[in-house]
Amino acid sequence: MEKNKKGIIENINIQMAEVMTNMAKKVVENSIQLDIDSREKNQN
Repeated sequence: MEKNKKGIIENINIQMAEVMTNMAKKVVENSIQLDIDSREKNQN
């Protein structure tokens, strides 16, 4: 039972890490897009 519980916790940790990674990617993509948008505005 203990071994099974540990496996479940590790699985949850991996899923959380994937969620955090995806969120971080979105933040980076959004900031890059904002940077591009502001540069385009400055050129006009």
